[in-house]
Amino acid sequence: MAEHKHQRSIVELADDFERLRRRAVRQKRRVDESFEAWQRWSLTMDEAMAIVAVIASTPALTLDDLATKFAAILRAIEFNISIVDVEDFRHLRRFGRDLERLRVARPTVLHKSSRIDR
Repeated sequence: MAEHKHQRSIVELADDFERLRRRAVRQKRRVDESFEAWQRWSLTMDEAMAIVAVIASTPALTLDDLATKFAAILRAIEFNISIVDVEDFRHLRRFGRDLERLRVARPTVLHKSSRIDR
């Protein structure tokens, strides 16, 4: 499954993640009803987080890809209730807004020599 997912675009993968995220939200409402409901929710969460792992490992070739990748990772952190300091989460959201402004203003292809962490 993971091998097949690597052949898909970041945008397609992000769409899959969003679909699974919405499903998990619906399933979460029924978790108290039965063990089977909890299992379904847990499997959906596992699948959603696996897709985020593929998104994170897929190289972004454009600013659109990079913005989509960041949004999916941020949404996963928020959705998974990962332990992130409130101030750190604000910094991430601020970074995402800046990234989105750049993406809208000037969509370009990132060169192989470009590194985001410089």
